[in-house]
Amino acid sequence: MQIRRPLVWLLASYLAGIVCYRTISLYKVLFVIISFFFLFLIFIIKFRSKQYNKKSHYFLLLVPCLFLLGQYLMYKQAAPTILDDFLYDSLEAELTGRLTHIETAENSTRITLIDCNLTLREFPKAFTQDIDREGVEELLRKQIEVKKVIVYISSVQSLKLGYQVSVAGKAESFKEPTNPGQFDEYQYYKSQNFSFKMYGKTIKVLKKSDSVFLQSLYYIKTKYLQTYANLLPERDAGILGAMILNEKSVLDPQTKELYQVNGISHILAISGLHITLIGLTLYKILRKIGMPTILTSVICCISLYSYGVLTNFSVSTNRAVAMFVIFMAAGVVGRTYDMLSATALSGLVILLQSPMELFNAGFLLSFGAIMGISLVYPILKKAISVQHKLMDSFLICVSIQLVTTPTLLYFFYEIPTYSILINMLILPLSSFIILLAVTAGTFGLFLFPIGTFLAGGVHYTLVFYEFVCKTALYLPGRTITTGRPDGLFIILYYGILITFVAINQKKVYRKKLFVLLLLCVILIKPYDKSLRITFLDVGQGDGIVMVTPNKTTFLIDGGSSDEKKVGKYRIIPYFKQLGIKQIDYAIVTHGDSDHISGVKELMESMKSEHSYSVKGSEENTEYVNYITIQNLVLPDLKEMDEAMFKLQELAEQKGINVLYITKGDKIQDGEVAITCLHPTDVSNGGNSSSIVLSITFKEFDLLLTGDLEGEGEKAVTSELSDILSQTSIYLEEAAVDYDVLKVAHHGSKNSTHKEFLQLVKPELSIISCGRGNRYGHPHDALLKRLEAIESEILITYREGAITIITDGLYLKVKTFLSKD
Repeated sequence: MQIRRPLVWLLASYLAGIVCYRTISLYKVLFVIISFFFLFLIFIIKFRSKQYNKKSHYFLLLVPCLFLLGQYLMYKQAAPTILDDFLYDSLEAELTGRLTHIETAENSTRITLIDCNLTLREFPKAFTQDIDREGVEELLRKQIEVKKVIVYISSVQSLKLGYQVSVAGKAESFKEPTNPGQFDEYQYYKSQNFSFKMYGKTIKVLKKSDSVFLQSLYYIKTKYLQTYANLLPERDAGILGAMILNEKSVLDPQTKELYQVNGISHILAISGLHITLIGLTLYKILRKIGMPTILTSVICCISLYSYGVLTNFSVSTNRAVAMFVIFMAAGVVGRTYDMLSATALSGLVILLQSPMELFNAGFLLSFGAIMGISLVYPILKKAISVQHKLMDSFLICVSIQLVTTPTLLYFFYEIPTYSILINMLILPLSSFIILLAVTAGTFGLFLFPIGTFLAGGVHYTLVFYEFVCKTALYLPGRTITTGRPDGLFIILYYGILITFVAINQKKVYRKKLFVLLLLCVILIKPYDKSLRITFLDVGQGDGIVMVTPNKTTFLIDGGSSDEKKVGKYRIIPYFKQLGIKQIDYAIVTHGDSDHISGVKELMESMKSEHSYSVKGSEENTEYVNYITIQNLVLPDLKEMDEAMFKLQELAEQKGINVLYITKGDKIQDGEVAITCLHPTDVSNGGNSSSIVLSITFKEFDLLLTGDLEGEGEKAVTSELSDILSQTSIYLEEAAVDYDVLKVAHHGSKNSTHKEFLQLVKPELSIISCGRGNRYGHPHDALLKRLEAIESEILITYREGAITIITDGLYLKVKTFLSKD
């Protein structure tokens, strides 16, 4: 028996090694490899006498080797380095390296340095205790070699690619996510082999050894960008900069968002379509003028490699260039081009350079699309034998969607409902706009009037794109938000899909296609009847999310004083990964920015009556209508401060119902009771007037205290004493002895005093504050008071998001960073 497509088997073994690098030790792998070679030797000897000569089987010797290589390279790339800890807090440093990439943005310039030497200029804060200080100081005196660094700097005038430069500034490690749904900066940049990032203050040239090849490509890129800016409106020029040159910095954020929510953001990335069109067009032109096949193929491959370097070789570009080179090589040597084998080889090329790319959305979506076209599409075409280009386009889009849906939901938690239909309208014009854009840009460099004429076609095509996308925003249920599916269900999904493809290779019956419809049900999150409360890590601030057994959603505070756009990057992703699109009650305890900045972001992102029109957007927001708020709950105070007043005005503008809460008010949701202990209607505002909520669910009780301190804490302490003595006339049902306490004011020494704690007696105390904050939260005095009552202490900057799950009788606590 001959084994077909050996490259696919080799890629599979390499992938298995990458995936298993944490679960299977190298010693076990080596034992398996030795056993495999021994068995293979017996296999060959046994069949030699029978003239057994299956050369195609010898590639199997590479299978365990690639498995081991996958484990080794993944361990080497993913293993934490000492710099990850050193640079967790920004440190003054000096970096020298060779300049290989420049990307200019509106407010700063991003450059890439390789073959670098780092010299730290200050002692790491994270290493002040329990360390070999002499060893660390010795390391600080040396130059640390690093491969690749991102540097953000204000200006790089007169610099050329290839120069040796020195940058002084703040060095900082990439951050791992601390909340569910949060972007994994560490994983993303490590997969591109970056060691850390740096915010440069000054830069100077050490050696002017510029690279003619790199500088020429950069010159061509900047010329094309300038030409597009001269030929087209700013928004159109930005789209072409991203679409043709992979220059995302010139892309309008609203346009990017518009394309993303409609499921066509893939057209803004360099893809196989770009490479194939440009490569084949160049090939045909060179062949038309009589150039030999081999020379034409070589020129095309070199040109596309240069184009890949020019566009910074994204995963999709890398894959497309590799597959095109294989296509050209197959034609030269007279072999048949096999898409699956070419895909496997290109996958190996990428993952040998960076095995961590396997866990990035870009890699999975790019290769998933190819798998859909090469494996699922032929089966659908056999089953639905309709000879029509429109139906053919529909089947291709469905095939890609079937393979990529789990990836989309895992990384982005939702899929655009109408993306298949929109892509059917958009994709037929993609080839036209790519070729027209390249041609217009080329003519614009030399013959501006012709370039302007051709750019008109590009402009009106992009106007059509925008019209289709904005029209789709008015359609009902434009996104399906399911949240992040569980890993086991994703495995089950792909298991069924692979089985379906395997058993339908020869003959397909239409009725079997119903199996594919059932796949979507697998990825829907099962109903959870528990009470779930999550204390998000929002840095220096508060952000508490509660989902009741009835699926009523609460956000109690949401803000930060040290994390920018905390709503967009921490609060919204958390809701989306749960599959939640609506907040029933947003409760703001008081008006400090570290409690309301994220809530304000969410409200600003909501769609109002003027948010979108077909002719253009009238609201200046970067993201629209991700999460809606039904009710905004504010403290009922004698005097409202300016921040709360503006929040109330914004709520009214967005059509949010505004409610006011005071001592004795209660929200009842099934068996979950939320009772307000503070403030009174005569309170004047500030921290002492923070809303205090007592939450009970069967035997479970939780106390949320905002930034309560001073007279407010004394009032609540007095009220709790009255409840304990059964003399309270307002709060008979509130608890006193609490299971969980959200410690007031981020662990300030001026709150949560001994008298208060003696009444509350929390088994678990949760503190929400930022690492290394300038206030010194949580204070030692407060921690000692909690330790004195033997309360377990969890802090968000240390544990990440802290989630409490309870059925009212039993309690489970999960901390994100420990992955318990």
